[in-house]
Amino acid sequence: MIDILPNSGGGFHMAKSICQIIKNQDNRKIDFKFLTTYRQTKKILEDELNLKINLFNKNSIFNRFLSKIYKIKLFSNLIKFSPLEKYLKNNFFDLIYFISPSYLITQCKKIDSVYTIWETQFNDLQKLPEYQNNIINLRHDSFNFASKYSKKIFVGTGELANEVKKLYATKTNKLFYQPIPPYIISKKMKKNYKSKNNFINKIIKNKYYFYPAQYWKHKNHEYIIKAFKLLDKKKIDFKIVFSGYDKGYLSNLELLAKKMNCSNFFIFLNYVSDDDLIFLYKNCSALIIPSLVGTHTFPLYEGFYFKKPLIYNSKNLDQKFRENVISLNTDDLKSLGKCINYINKKNLKSMIESNFALYQKNFLDINSLVNYFLHFKKN
Repeated sequence: MIDILPNSGGGFHMAKSICQIIKNQDNRKIDFKFLTTYRQTKKILEDELNLKINLFNKNSIFNRFLSKIYKIKLFSNLIKFSPLEKYLKNNFFDLIYFISPSYLITQCKKIDSVYTIWETQFNDLQKLPEYQNNIINLRHDSFNFASKYSKKIFVGTGELANEVKKLYATKTNKLFYQPIPPYIISKKMKKNYKSKNNFINKIIKNKYYFYPAQYWKHKNHEYIIKAFKLLDKKKIDFKIVFSGYDKGYLSNLELLAKKMNCSNFFIFLNYVSDDDLIFLYKNCSALIIPSLVGTHTFPLYEGFYFKKPLIYNSKNLDQKFRENVISLNTDDLKSLGKCINYINKKNLKSMIESNFALYQKNFLDINSLVNYFLHFKKN
């Protein structure tokens, strides 16, 4: 189940990566079928990955009406199957694997399911606009339901597994550790690649630090902008490049940069193509990741792969990665300057090579993703 919109950024990259992994396995013992809830997602995945994608239109008037009725206890006892369960049974699905968090899990009481949880830090960030009460409650309901009814729950790190166990009373044997490699790593770029965006071609000719992230408040771009106020502007020989979809917070960041009198140090790009993203990764001096959520992220792994130093908010980062980054304290605006000075003064070649080796080791057993479903079939 791909219940993800194309403008979800990292989430959509995750979807493409998982679909590609399953497609490449070509396992004839299991008939994997791909299912999405959005027409635009269906079109992009079919065109880009050459896959047949089925559609369960959760937003159709009929399905929305039935879903609302199904939530009412009085009626749920009278309705034999939820709209999703009815679709799955009519199309002969034995199990549904949610590759991302989705409230549709609550419609899967009578069919076997495997769920995915990305992060739980939203519990500490309920004051942010993107984490309103209805969204928080929906996630809690979904995670609690999955903990009770799903066969397995996939998580990306050991630390996240511990958080899920603590918050949702999830049994240890129900949690399955399965990190997913970034999708863009599988793409090949021409040796003499040039972007169709001439502005990007100009950017890479100068020194810059890169932060690819959607413009959400929890991505914490504003920390970088505020930290610039404390830097000696005369000694700054680089720019900061941001890239991502505007989730309603971009204008706030642009206004903040203007207020801090440092707009000329920042470049706010929209979401870029996969090729341009690789291009920006390859030519940056380092990555700065001040995000307030995630025990791991795609930019972390992409930084490892492209052999770039990582200035990273290690507060939420899984313990096993903390020695692989330059630790950023986002509670201290002076911390960014210290991290940049550290990069400029230290030889980080050993750390970068170690990070690349860790990347390779982390995804060495990616076939276990498919092997799990073989195990399920046997049992």
